[in-house]
Amino acid sequence: MTKKELSDLLSNYPDDIRVIIDGYEGGYKDIARIVEKRIVLDYNRMSVFGPHENLDMLLNYDENDEKLIMASVPSILISRN
Repeated sequence: MTKKELSDLLSNYPDDIRVIIDGYEGGYKDIARIVEKRIVLDYNRMSVFGPHENLDMLLNYDENDEKLIMASVPSILISRN
């Protein structure tokens, strides 16, 4: 989802509505922070991981640094911590 797509969805709600995220094992939490990340789309193949991966983490373990940097895209992470 892009920022524009999220903004368009949120525009259907009042400005003072609370925005929450899933808690770790249940319940809900407030958003703690928003962090900029560079990610590589569709990198992970194992179903236990999300499909996209943090570029910084990959640069420590993958030997294709140049290709990964070129394939990475800017993103924002909405975090519970």
